Amino acid sequence: MPANAAPDAPMVDVFITEPGVLLADATPFADNVEYKGVTQAIEVTAGDYRVRITDPEDSSSVYFDSGTVTVPVGGDWFVAATNNTEAGTSPVNLLVDTGAASLVVRDKDTGSDIRVVHAISDAPGVDVWIDGTPPEATSPLYNLVFTDVTDYLAVAAAEYRFDVAVNGSEPVDVVDALTLTATLEASKTYTAIAIGNLNDTEDNDQLYVVEDEVRRVATAAKIRAIHAATKAGNVDIYISDDATPSDDDLILKNVAYKGDSTVLSVTPGEVYIMITPAGDMGSVVIGPAAINLAAGSITTLVASDDTPNGFTVISLDD
Repeated sequence: MPANAAPDAPMVDVFITEPGVLLADATPFADNVEYKGVTQAIEVTAGDYRVRITDPEDSSSVYFDSGTVTVPVGGDWFVAATNNTEAGTSPVNLLVDTGAASLVVRDKDTGSDIRVVHAISDAPGVDVWIDGTPPEATSPLYNLVFTDVTDYLAVAAAEYRFDVAVNGSEPVDVVDALTLTATLEASKTYTAIAIGNLNDTEDNDQLYVVEDEVRRVATAAKIRAIHAATKAGNVDIYISDDATPSDDDLILKNVAYKGDSTVLSVTPGEVYIMITPAGDMGSVVIGPAAINLAAGSITTLVASDDTPNGFTVISLDD
């Protein structure tokens, strides 16, 4: 029994067919299904099926394609189309209640989303190459400068090689320390951050990839802090109602370089972010930075060196 439980979705037609059937040769299982619309339950033979959700006026406009889905013997499924809060271009996923468990069926072409951050203050403008291919001049991956943050880019789920090259260099000057091979998984969202300090003698330069959490909660704000300041050493991170660090604040203690708070849920409202050397509450090296955390928001902050001005915080979600 399918249901349209996606408030952002338009009226749709639902096709349930054998995997190889063309939509042009199929009749909708249910047509003109509105939000909160529930179809009748039907009995089907156990086996392989394909669910497609389309524009009611044009079945070639496919919003969702499950690919092959196997319905087991004795299966008693309730299927709801819900808003897709993961990576991928399809507006919905299918949430299946089997009676004994639940599972998510994603669009067969679900890929990954990735954004790129330039957080190396002493690095020039750079281009990010993917699998040996340079970006076009119109690409968001072309000539990124310090503090630049791209929008999320949709890519196929696969293993990739990322190279970072100095923009305009001839011959091409690839920053070897920033080369990265990474596997991006279907439905997941990532941020790749170029971190380090090119002119010191430390082995601290890399393209650092973190997995993002992009599901929003209407009643809470989410915040995340990543330590990418090579000169700061271990730090304490304060999230405070005022501009002065105190023991009553939410404190992330002794965070090392590349340390990640992960996503924290906090009460919506204005807060101050302050970073001090570990154990030294009186020496604020970054901040206080006032941030208004709205309900339903996700805020990711990257603390970075800022030559020659000490340190800075890059907000990835402005």
